Amino acid sequence: MKHQTFYKDDFVEIFAQANEVFIKTFKPGLPLNQFNAILLSLPQIQITNFSTLTMP
Repeated sequence: MKHQTFYKDDFVEIFAQANEVFIKTFKPGLPLNQFNAILLSLPQIQITNFSTLTMP
């Protein structure tokens, strides 16, 4: 299924698929302030609930 990627780096990918936004993690170590800056740079996304962030 196709998805639209909003952001991707070595730590995470933020993407939309079927009108839902997902955060896929690749490795640990992303500082929380850097993650916050990423989210602030994406005003079209508002996170209201983190159900699960896991490592592959």
